[in-house]
Amino acid sequence: MNSVIENLYDLLSKEFAELDKIVEKNQDPCLFIELIRCIDYSFLFSYKEKEVYEHFIQLGYGRCLEELYKVNTFREDYLPIYPSAPEIQNWCFNLLLHYGKCQMIMKSLDLVKCGDIYIQENVPGHFQLIVQKGAGIEYIENKFVDNYFHLIHDRVFSEVNKRLEEREDYILKQLNEEVEVWREHYIKYGSTPEIDDYYFEKARVYLCSSQLFDDFAENDHFGQIPYGNFMLVLQAIIGVTLKHLAACELLCAKNHEVHIYDILTLPVVHDDFIEEYSSYLNIEREQLEEIFDVLTIDALNVSEHIKANKEFSPLFIKVGNRFVLRSVRGCLRTPIFYLQNELKRKYPKDYFKWINERESRFRGQLYDLLNQTRFTMVNRSVELNVRGIRTDIDAAIFDERTKTLGLFQLKWQDKFASDYQARRSRISNMVIKANEWVGKIVTWTSEISPKEVLSSLGIKGSEINEICVFVIGRYNTVFSNSTRDERAAWGSWYQVIELVSKMHEVASPLRALSEQLKTDRKCNERPEDLKIEFADFSVSYGCES
Repeated sequence: MNSVIENLYDLLSKEFAELDKIVEKNQDPCLFIELIRCIDYSFLFSYKEKEVYEHFIQLGYGRCLEELYKVNTFREDYLPIYPSAPEIQNWCFNLLLHYGKCQMIMKSLDLVKCGDIYIQENVPGHFQLIVQKGAGIEYIENKFVDNYFHLIHDRVFSEVNKRLEEREDYILKQLNEEVEVWREHYIKYGSTPEIDDYYFEKARVYLCSSQLFDDFAENDHFGQIPYGNFMLVLQAIIGVTLKHLAACELLCAKNHEVHIYDILTLPVVHDDFIEEYSSYLNIEREQLEEIFDVLTIDALNVSEHIKANKEFSPLFIKVGNRFVLRSVRGCLRTPIFYLQNELKRKYPKDYFKWINERESRFRGQLYDLLNQTRFTMVNRSVELNVRGIRTDIDAAIFDERTKTLGLFQLKWQDKFASDYQARRSRISNMVIKANEWVGKIVTWTSEISPKEVLSSLGIKGSEINEICVFVIGRYNTVFSNSTRDERAAWGSWYQVIELVSKMHEVASPLRALSEQLKTDRKCNERPEDLKIEFADFSVSYGCES
């Protein structure tokens, strides 16, 4: 097995080396522009087999940009721009695609090491990666996040959305008057406070219904900057990006000589950005300088982001001395991932300080969600040290009507996206420890009287008809090919939100939640077979039958 992995690894290393030579040979500031243009265009517009290619492009983006920064020598105050050509677009697309294919296989070797995929080479140069049964359960939990976003958009912001829709035609008409062609191929437009405020409000809806940004409280400080200010700037950037997209569409509709490919990705002068946002948001210039640096990728921090193996989609890409490229993809896809990764890198002491305080906020949010007069809620973590059992209970809820007790372990961990190393850490650090916790809780509640259980929690009473044990993770709690203690109900926070939102007049809410968490978990559909071919070898993906 190890020799097969080493053989494939060597072949991939050669492929990467060839791609790196291509970048070195063609390194030019214009390649930065073409690269981000390709990234933005492929993100926004449909094309054949986009779902597959988009995944490759996402994986190849960081690796390609890192190599470009290594060889780039452009250090000027100006930035040359020119209209793109189809052959350049195809060249960039295929470069990203090839990097992405190599990167996907390299990541798959991590899954081989942790046992979710096994590898074989029955014919020399033809590798097979077989996904084991039970893989894909994380996909199901991620679907609950999507459903949560729809819930926020359609219910929480229903009135705001209605107001925005009523004003949309008027705002677009005003913006259309501002938009004009610049230097034959590009775009130029002004704005008004009315237009800016409209898109700032629209950005708030977008941010809340597409980004998981509540890992920190608004007054948690990173350096001297409150997290709330980072979020305000992020909202403003999203608003400006949405406005830019609207302006691009308006210009292309009235001038067919302008191609949207050339105007999506916008060069921004650093000082102009700081001045405009400082004035609009009323945030000190020094803070904005620091926030802007956090949101910008450059030659100094790109390798750290790639090494972290996290979701890679920077908002601003530095080119030369004065300019950055504003990426539509970076601003709209997962800007919160990039922001939080950089906060962790730049402010590690503050980051972990606030991480340690999330449990109490999680407990408060759970209690708010299940808030009913019938419940008694323990507003603290309860430490147990009884009969050799040492553990704690993060949250406890007692249903006075049905005498049902809910005992919760709450896990709020960092998002891991496609970071397989972090995934392995979740399995070893969370699942194993959570299983131990479930065992201790079941033992504790079975060895003492109901009155003693309630007394330990600070709840008056002597009768318990049923005990429901829960393990609730902020994002993922169940992982492919891992074993969990089925005496507890396991689920993600966003799954809990969805299930509770659908509960109406149930006799025992805690029991209903427990039962639904245990049954509402279907296996992912069998992934489609995939074959990636190179000049000297090929890699096929399949699934156990």
